[in-house]
Amino acid sequence: MIAVRLTDRSIPGYWEVRGYPDSAQIKAGRVHDINTHRWRTIPDGEVIEFLD
Repeated sequence: MIAVRLTDRSIPGYWEVRGYPDSAQIKAGRVHDINTHRWRTIPDGEVIEFLD
């Protein structure tokens, strides 16, 4: 059975409780690329391109 719960406020989800913003905007900084196992710098803004 599938249920939908309506609330009068925002409830943080999986990613939000781990520090990601509700707006889905990415802040500039260094990230660990799990594919290459290297650290790299990313720009801020909206995701418009994906890595191979």
